[in-house]
Amino acid sequence: MEIKNLKEGQVIKNYKELCEILKIKPRNGKGRILNHKEFDRHFSYDKDGHKYIITSIHKVPKDRIDNRSNGNNSIFSDDIEHLILNMLSESKDDTVTIARGQLYKALSMCNENYLLGRSNINKLSEIIEIPQSSIYDFYDYNSSKLKNTIERNLKRLRNKALITWKNTTTVAVTEVEIEYNELGEPIFDKKTKSIRYKTKTVHRLADKFEEKLILKYEKEVLEEMDVDTIQKVFLIGKWKYFKKQVENKLRENNTNIDYYYDTYTITFNNEDVKLHLEKLDRNDIQDIKNNINHNMIESIKKSTMRRHDKAIKECGLEQKIYKQEKFFEQEKIDYVIEQEQLTMTLISNKAPSLKNKLINRYDLNKDITI
Repeated sequence: MEIKNLKEGQVIKNYKELCEILKIKPRNGKGRILNHKEFDRHFSYDKDGHKYIITSIHKVPKDRIDNRSNGNNSIFSDDIEHLILNMLSESKDDTVTIARGQLYKALSMCNENYLLGRSNINKLSEIIEIPQSSIYDFYDYNSSKLKNTIERNLKRLRNKALITWKNTTTVAVTEVEIEYNELGEPIFDKKTKSIRYKTKTVHRLADKFEEKLILKYEKEVLEEMDVDTIQKVFLIGKWKYFKKQVENKLRENNTNIDYYYDTYTITFNNEDVKLHLEKLDRNDIQDIKNNINHNMIESIKKSTMRRHDKAIKECGLEQKIYKQEKFFEQEKIDYVIEQEQLTMTLISNKAPSLKNKLINRYDLNKDITI
């Protein structure tokens, strides 16, 4: 591989041209993935459509990662455990509640584009020029991968008696504060002919009554949409519509809930967490984040290739209609290329932010909490 032919800032129009510059054979399927693994060892790059933009050349090639056995999985888990404990140690309280998506991002398992893109798939498709069907496929497979990885590591920490944790629902509610004068009396505004007050949005755990209301209206909206599961709502591209309808019902029934989202609530003893951290290697936090991000990218690439290989084997076999359609898409080489581009756009911590293109400012708080 002729790395000397590359230079920082170089823009290469496509994969084939990059291979020609490096004097290697442009391979497809699994061979293409292996080529990209070698690229990652020798240089870093950003993707813009089919273009490769060389950002840095590694003076010393990175080691090849051997994913056999449980060795790499163990390192991956140790890194995630380290970051979770580090996050908890910085808290002033002994209980932390954090949105699922925000925890994924804090642990470098994805980037901000992943969180914002999930609620704006139409726009994301237009911006990166990848079909919506491929984007939905990416989120369908990888949202469960992220969730399972997090919860596996939370269980590890629970097993070490360092934390307890549970899935919770957080609500953003509007609270009203009446303004008082120096005598402690409510201020009456003569212009509006009403008591003067301020409003603010507060995030807190939903109580039992609120959780039951949310369940009730989610069920009603599912029935109105003629859909039987929340996952199917997402897969048919109606997630934003679904959430909006549920939140409208909450407001119409005189709750102060503006919106709600899934969270993890973690309880711990600060002294035990800090003591355990002292026993761990004092690696640089950014290095740990980079390792996690790299391992997540590699894990997603491997899963994509497994689906691609399975689709090639089973595409011609007799299957149910929906499986035939899915295998037909997944056996195409374009599927592998699109999934790889999505991985670098939505997971890589080197990806440029799409925030300004994806959302309006007033949507930011809601979209970032998913």
